[in-house]
Amino acid sequence: MISKFSFLKPLVLFFALLLPSHAELEALMPQSRDQTQLWWTDGFPGNKKGAPWERQIETGYYRLKFNCHTLEIAELGAAGEKTELELKITANGKSYRATAGGEWSKYTGPRLIESGHFFQRFDVTDLVFKSAEGEVLDAGARIEIAAWPDRMAFILSTKKKSALEIRMKRGEKILHHKSEGTEAALAFDPVIFQSLKKSLVQVSAVKLPVTYEHALGWHRIHLNRNKAAGQGNDVLEKVPFTLSNPTGQEQIARLMFEKRGGGFRGRTGSAITGVSAVLRDAEGNPIGIPVQLSKNWHNEAAAGMYRGQWFHGITQVRVPAGATVELELVLVNGHWGGLPAASHAQLSLIGWGGNSLWEQSALGSWGESICYDPDQALAHTTITDVRPLMVKGMNGKDRWGWTANMGGGDFFRFFHPAGKREPHSAMRTTYHKYGPCLTEVTYEGKITDAIQQKMTVSLGRTDDLVRGTYRIRMDVQKAIHFSRFVIFQVGSDTYNFTKEKKMAAGNAQRLIKEWETEWGGDSYRGEAIKLAGATPWVSLHEGVSSEKAKGGAIANRGFIIRDWKARLGGKEAAPFVSERGVTRHERDSSTIDLLPPPGVTRFEKGDFIEATIEYLMIPQSADDYYGPNQQLRAALKQRGNTWRMVKREVHGNRRDVEMRQGTLLQKFPDIRIQTEKEMASLTLKGGLGSVPVTFIGLSSPSGYELKIDGVILDQSVHGKDFWQTNFDSVTSTWSRTYNLPISDQESHLIELSHF
Repeated sequence: MISKFSFLKPLVLFFALLLPSHAELEALMPQSRDQTQLWWTDGFPGNKKGAPWERQIETGYYRLKFNCHTLEIAELGAAGEKTELELKITANGKSYRATAGGEWSKYTGPRLIESGHFFQRFDVTDLVFKSAEGEVLDAGARIEIAAWPDRMAFILSTKKKSALEIRMKRGEKILHHKSEGTEAALAFDPVIFQSLKKSLVQVSAVKLPVTYEHALGWHRIHLNRNKAAGQGNDVLEKVPFTLSNPTGQEQIARLMFEKRGGGFRGRTGSAITGVSAVLRDAEGNPIGIPVQLSKNWHNEAAAGMYRGQWFHGITQVRVPAGATVELELVLVNGHWGGLPAASHAQLSLIGWGGNSLWEQSALGSWGESICYDPDQALAHTTITDVRPLMVKGMNGKDRWGWTANMGGGDFFRFFHPAGKREPHSAMRTTYHKYGPCLTEVTYEGKITDAIQQKMTVSLGRTDDLVRGTYRIRMDVQKAIHFSRFVIFQVGSDTYNFTKEKKMAAGNAQRLIKEWETEWGGDSYRGEAIKLAGATPWVSLHEGVSSEKAKGGAIANRGFIIRDWKARLGGKEAAPFVSERGVTRHERDSSTIDLLPPPGVTRFEKGDFIEATIEYLMIPQSADDYYGPNQQLRAALKQRGNTWRMVKREVHGNRRDVEMRQGTLLQKFPDIRIQTEKEMASLTLKGGLGSVPVTFIGLSSPSGYELKIDGVILDQSVHGKDFWQTNFDSVTSTWSRTYNLPISDQESHLIELSHF
């Protein structure tokens, strides 16, 4: 049993005692509508001329359209009703009304604060307040919008004490809040359009302060004084906490676990970059409720109240009527079960500049591994900073720290016939898995009104090298011409922090071609190469440092196409690649572009691309790599700094699966198995590093064991700290993800059983 339930009525108590453990747990789980998304209506306006500064929020309950310049609400509620918003300040006996939001700049105007599965938070600074006579008030005011799946708040704040008012009107209904001071907050239910009372849920944590904040809707649990177990990269924190619902109706506990400044216990490396969180039951079993990861490590004064290093783990738990629930939050640092943990977090850019959505996935807690800019707001590309794992640091000496940036890459770069690039727009983010064994996040949007596109990015827990796995899909809604179209790009036209002297292309059977690169010039080199045959691959090797990466170890890059289906120009299409010389900021380099077949300059309605691509960041030499994976070290001694390291990945990580019980759904990024009667059995041959395997369709988050060749897999360091559990709110089932240490290319029997 994960909880102690104390109910108000004997009948309810009797019923509760009859419930199996998984039924009690299911009552705590999020429903399918308990999610949020935030996006710009027509793409980031700073990149797209004429696009409105209009943010949208959509949850399973309501939607919002808010214009950050006019401060108008075009839609709000379950049906998207027109809603009037009035912001008012009374100062020195005179009334002033907000007429506009501040212009977007590096530090001001519309700013994104936090974004994730459960919670969205943004603000607009430098609001313009005018009197009836046109007098402008210097108020230093901003409006903040904080949104959960079923509630939201508008928060007006100023630098000077004044009389502040927020008034909203929908039809005949009016919501109004007035206060004296520097802040006024209106918290309300957007569906029934009604102000909200304070939460009735009681939250306590052992020896840790808890603060309820009505405007933001959460209980803030302060973690800085929490103690940690373990040493070095194996540091782990446990935070037992209790949720009590004294009412006769289900209540939602909205929780924000916070660490700031010196409170991070993982002192090896750069703890905040990889810290993640897991909810567990009283027996230490992960229960599958996601914990949203939002972070900041910028310290510029322009960030104001958001300045400094902070981590917010945000989640919500449904607490049944009359119940008291005992749970535990676990903070994961460098390792989860002795291996570098995988995490995917939103990083706040307030104070650093840009104010847009920036995502960073990490292996361990030693710096970023792969960063994503879905709106392409800063570098006009999706893949930004990419850094190798466990190689010499940026100064050429340090371990367990930030490594050199080998970044730059993109998906679906479209250029009009006249040559102008069309930015991605309406990019929504869906968070499926935050880690710590496997991450999974989808970025989905459009290119003009003709193309729908999405990419699901994943990173798996491992100890050898960075493998970003991308499942991409493009669908053409109507015919459209183009001058250039790039399906996938390593190095980007607008962001490329390394350059390689050689490139090579091949397939599982052979090397097709190796050539010396020719940097610069913004043009393609020679004829495009057809990637014929099974499992095509590309290698970028003999990399040299860029100006900003001198001193640190340099990694080589490459990619493997694990699956490919395409219809382009109305015909079945194979993938092609070509080197493109690039000049950016007076620096020359080259990208490798995955392209449609030569001669295709028009997509037809019904054209599509569906592919799975592994993006690799491979250390150049055994001397650079200090990690524990001996197979990688041996391979680097024999094949380092050549295309043969990518070819090793093609064969070594091929993952041949033969099912005995259960159904194989996919092999990348994880081997995903639909269980049969809560069990699965398969033989697996092939795999490098640690192979992620996910079993879905489980009736409970606990009570399972995994065997490899008859031996129970136990990677625990602190107890039950090596698998990942996720709850599927659509099927009301759980999944388990393990990372299997299989690198010997022998066949192994894998068995999941229930006890």
